[in-house]
Amino acid sequence: MTNEAKNIILKIIKDNISAPDYDIASNPKVKKCFKDLKYDSVRRIINLLRKEYNLCNPNTENKKKIDKDIPIYLKKYKDSTIHQIASQLKLKYPFYKFNTIRLYVTQYIHWQQ
Repeated sequence: MTNEAKNIILKIIKDNISAPDYDIASNPKVKKCFKDLKYDSVRRIINLLRKEYNLCNPNTENKKKIDKDIPIYLKKYKDSTIHQIASQLKLKYPFYKFNTIRLYVTQYIHWQQ
């Protein structure tokens, strides 16, 4: 990868810091820099650049917070279904999709018992 291509990608990452790697990889400017590489390889390069230059998505820190809130909500809403608990967590974490939260709750219940 040339320095010019690297600088273009870093600028796009900085401009779209909360965008996922696959959205950045589908950007036309990034595609132009990596004509011969597969889409998944470009996505991995973007991920490596994020880690190297500490340009991680700020929402990744919230994953640690939701892991702490799941047991609290399970105790608070004992008689509720997984969907109801997930909808309560969705109010607190609106940037997550509902199905993602439901999956986290389901996995927590499965692996903690």
